[in-house]
Amino acid sequence: MPKNEYDFLMKKPIIEILDGDACLDNLISEDKIHNGQLKKVEIHMPYLSGPDICSLSEKFGSPIEYDIFSRWSYMQEMFEKAKYKNKTQEILSYLFSKTNFGMCKNISDLSVEMFEEYYQKATTLAIKKINNFIDYTGDKLIIKNNNVFLKSDLFEIKSKYIQKIDRTYIKEVQSKANENLRQGNFDSVLTQARTLLEEVQL
Repeated sequence: MPKNEYDFLMKKPIIEILDGDACLDNLISEDKIHNGQLKKVEIHMPYLSGPDICSLSEKFGSPIEYDIFSRWSYMQEMFEKAKYKNKTQEILSYLFSKTNFGMCKNISDLSVEMFEEYYQKATTLAIKKINNFIDYTGDKLIIKNNNVFLKSDLFEIKSKYIQKIDRTYIKEVQSKANENLRQGNFDSVLTQARTLLEEVQL
């Protein structure tokens, strides 16, 4: 069985985050008032039942037959099949998508603002907790443009679009960074400095 960089997804504590079992935090909701008091809403990733996991796996091209197994074993099977079809990153991106959260029954009655707060907190905390588990690998999950990547994958994707890293390219990025510095665009300067470091060291 080949190993790959997403094998950490097979570990039970990470599956418990992704299938909605693990409580990540609490959110005080003004939308949910019980006996005159604000109610705490537990923050989870969306809960996935056994049939939900089987449907999700089928959606990404790998049908799983629903039986009497645990949700954990279905998640493992889904990620195992996804590895061979190169669909792991797509499944992760879906799990962290607003589409997935929109089907979450326990937050369906939240206002648009509270839903957004819930979504941001849940995804941020889930990524942080997973990254704590995989810290030993030297890699980490990141969300970029509504997609979830391993940081190493993102650099690999970026490098495919760079035809040639040579002195001209480096001077061009440096020149843009200097211009942004003069104009006070400090966020752009940091991005360009990071780009230089990452791409020159590839």
